[in-house]
Amino acid sequence: LDILVRLYNETGALVATYNPSGLSVDVNITLASGRYYAFVDGTGAGIPATDGYSDYASLGIYAISGYIPQYCIAKGGTSYEFIANVNLGIINNTSGNNSGYADFTALSTSLTRGATRTINLRAGFVSGVYAERWAVWIDYNRDGDFTDAGETVVTTTSSGTAAVAASFTVPASASLGRTRMRVAMRYDAIPSSCGTYSYGEVEDY
Repeated sequence: LDILVRLYNETGALVATYNPSGLSVDVNITLASGRYYAFVDGTGAGIPATDGYSDYASLGIYAISGYIPQYCIAKGGTSYEFIANVNLGIINNTSGNNSGYADFTALSTSLTRGATRTINLRAGFVSGVYAERWAVWIDYNRDGDFTDAGETVVTTTSSGTAAVAASFTVPASASLGRTRMRVAMRYDAIPSSCGTYSYGEVEDY
């Protein structure tokens, strides 16, 4: 079965169509909460009389499997410091104090396989000024965690309110499609991608 998939929302509006070459279909999409329907059909390829086959000849069975990535919880404490600004590509987010964690996954930018990019990070302070440690992760294979090789893309230190710039190169093996970037800042140690700590903040993009 050469599969074609149409994805509809609960009102019956077409959201996306997937008809790649080959038999299987990989549906990767970020959706708002709600009910969705996957319409599965057979499809032809090429010219049936010479080098292809028709929808009539595309018959068989199929199975559906999938998952929704569930990222681990990470949160800091912002009694003294917080993430003031994150700048990468068209993301230029001055966010202020978000009580330890903020979900900015509505903000995005494009990255290209093999390209070197620079991210700028700036800390803000409630009182006093401190040196802060930073880490940035990108879920390049989109499996719902930041633990795979090469997904820790930045570890650096900033001093006071001055922004710090760090560069990274997107691997050629990075999966295509939307994924998550996590930015964490911590006062007393390099932050981890999961867990809570007393001084610092975490933001997701």
